Amino acid sequence: MAFPQIPVLIKGQIILLAFFVRMINIKSVGQMIPARCMFQEFYTIMNESIIQAIGFFGMALFILSYQIRSNRALFLCQLSGCIVFMIQFFLMGAYTGALSLIINVARNVLLLKSDKWKWAGSRAALIVILLLLTGMTAFTWAGPRSLLPFASVAITSIGYWTKNAQKIRLSQLFGSPCTLLYDIIVRSWGGAMSESITILSIIVSIFRFGWKNLGEEKAE
Repeated sequence: MAFPQIPVLIKGQIILLAFFVRMINIKSVGQMIPARCMFQEFYTIMNESIIQAIGFFGMALFILSYQIRSNRALFLCQLSGCIVFMIQFFLMGAYTGALSLIINVARNVLLLKSDKWKWAGSRAALIVILLLLTGMTAFTWAGPRSLLPFASVAITSIGYWTKNAQKIRLSQLFGSPCTLLYDIIVRSWGGAMSESITILSIIVSIFRFGWKNLGEEKAE
C-alpha cells in the first residue's frame, strides 16, 4: 500500500486503522496474509519512530548541557547524551558508532581525572585509547562508513591530549563533520542535528575568542 509523504506517526495510524478494518472484514484464512503484512509494516514504522525519538532525546541532553554553568553537571549531562546515542546506535545496528561512543566516554573520564591521575593524561594512555578504538572498529567493520566514527574519535583524542585550545578546536573541525556524515548515513536524525549544533558552536567560539588568542591558551 503506497502513501504520500506524511509524518511517520500519522502514516502508522493510517496503517493500523486499515489493518483493523481489514481484520473485521476477513472471511477466509487467505485474506489474513495481507492484513498481517500491514501489521508488520505498522510495527516497523513505530519501531523506527521510537529509535528516532531516542536520538532526539540525546540531542536535547546536549543542548541542555550548553546552558549549564557547572563543569561537573555539564559533563554528566553530555555523558548521559552519549549513552543515549550509544543505545540508539545499537538499536539501529550501527555498532561501530556505538562502541566508538564507549571509547569517547572513557577518554573524557581520563581527561577529567588527568590532574589527579597523572598517567591518565600521558601519551601512553592516548596510545591505549587509539589501539582500543582500532580494535573495536575492526571488530564491528561494516564497510567504509565505519572509518567515520573511528576518524572522529581518533582525531579529537589527539587534539584533546595537546591541551591547547587552538589545536582542540582544529581537531573538532575535522572530527565533527565525520560524525555528522556517519549520523546521516545511518539515519540518526537527532544525532545529525546535535552534531550540526556542535559544529556551529565550534565556529562561533573561534570567532568569539579569535583564532590567534586560542593558540595562546591551555584548555582547562
